[in-house]
Amino acid sequence: MHQLFLIAKKYGFCLQFSVKMTAMSFMFMLMGVTMQQKMKGFTLIELMVCVTIIGILLSVALPAYLEYLKDGRRADAQQYMMQRAGILERNYTRLGAYPAENEFVLDVSDYYRFSYSRVSATAFLLTAVPKGKQVGDRCGTLSFNHQGVMNAAQDICWG
Repeated sequence: MHQLFLIAKKYGFCLQFSVKMTAMSFMFMLMGVTMQQKMKGFTLIELMVCVTIIGILLSVALPAYLEYLKDGRRADAQQYMMQRAGILERNYTRLGAYPAENEFVLDVSDYYRFSYSRVSATAFLLTAVPKGKQVGDRCGTLSFNHQGVMNAAQDICWG
């Protein structure tokens, strides 16, 4: 306690404090820090408000993000189908007929099941059925035929 008085005297403080005052409290007084300023952190209410705000943002943003992912996967499938249609058209130009179903192999995808059917020597149909995480897509099954007709559950899907 004697040292505290010497420090106070050295810095020119006139202090009156009780015996219960600790050295840490005295050091905070010397630095000009109050007990309110010393306490740092968040209250439970503040944390609950932050969690609630994050939950609301996620409930709005997550469905939009998942729909964005489905749109991207659908665009990839459409591009793949158009590339395959180009290959089929080149084959038709060279040979005068579309290849048989067992002669034309389509890639395997995590999100679509692609299929090719030769309707006749001069007609084909490519289809893509959603699977996995793509199930429930608003466009449903995509199809593309030899005349360039594109079909889906909604007209805007091939836009």
